[in-house]
Amino acid sequence: MNDTQKNNEHTDNLSNVLSKLNQTESSSTQSTEPADAQNNEGKEHAKDSSEAAVQEEKPKKAHHPASYKKRKLSRKEFFTAILGIVVCFFVVIGIISTATFAVNTANEWINSTKLKEEMAYVVFPLVIIDAPEFDSPEKLDSSVIISSSIWKLILEDSTKDKYIKDDVGGMTVPDTDVEYYVRMLYGNDVEIVHQTISDSAVEMSYDAESKSYRVESTPVLLPYTPRVDEIHQEGDIYTLKVSYILPDVTWSLSSNHKEIVEKVMEFKVKKVDDHYQILSLSMLEVMDAESSENAQTPDEASTDTKNEFLEETAESSQESSVSSEEQTSTEN
Repeated sequence: MNDTQKNNEHTDNLSNVLSKLNQTESSSTQSTEPADAQNNEGKEHAKDSSEAAVQEEKPKKAHHPASYKKRKLSRKEFFTAILGIVVCFFVVIGIISTATFAVNTANEWINSTKLKEEMAYVVFPLVIIDAPEFDSPEKLDSSVIISSSIWKLILEDSTKDKYIKDDVGGMTVPDTDVEYYVRMLYGNDVEIVHQTISDSAVEMSYDAESKSYRVESTPVLLPYTPRVDEIHQEGDIYTLKVSYILPDVTWSLSSNHKEIVEKVMEFKVKKVDDHYQILSLSMLEVMDAESSENAQTPDEASTDTKNEFLEETAESSQESSVSSEEQTSTEN
């Protein structure tokens, strides 16, 4: 019996050990299953994130330059472009306004008194001799070329003192000096024919042996005086509107003295180095002498009215004195 009990106890102990081993394996199996699940979930999450990254990279690769051309402008970009066009338009307007102002300023300077006086001096030799119309200096008569060039020489204050003068003030001028002024006035293309000029104001006699001109003393009264009214410039070419002023042969102490214009001519001159050359001369207008003389300012009209009143008063006083003298003689 004792052996039987011992065997039973031994069997029970084995069964208890086996049951504990089974419990231990089941618990280890349960603990490994969540870890595997977590690993699987981590792998799935990594797979999903990689797929998302690939999907994000695909649109980036799709942004080809051709896609920008096809893309429409947004409203903000459209209004920005319109604003840029408007700004460019006003910039162009500003440039044009500045250029216009510069041109107007240049025209004001061109029409300044100083330049007009300079141009009057340029055309003075042709105005004095009342040169005919011409469209090219080569078509001018040689006598006009010589006489105007000698007048150019006479008007030069710096040259007159170097020439020998006789007792009556006449000058002896070498023909080479006259040729120099011919080139200054008309250029190198005109023909020079030396000759005696019977000018109405000054006689210019040529001596072929001495190759010189004898120029008489300058007259006090000249036929015309130039007055430059307008100047228009195009590059080196100047177009001048010149009035021919008649000389004043009357004594006048009035400050309202008026200039009498006989005609208006148009000169074209060209700037060459430090001087001007005459290109052409044409008629613009012939003034009526009577209408020019009758044109009066209000001050002149009032002065004439006063003079007429004084003349009438003087005549009436003379008539009254004559009548009184007649009465006195009758009584006697």
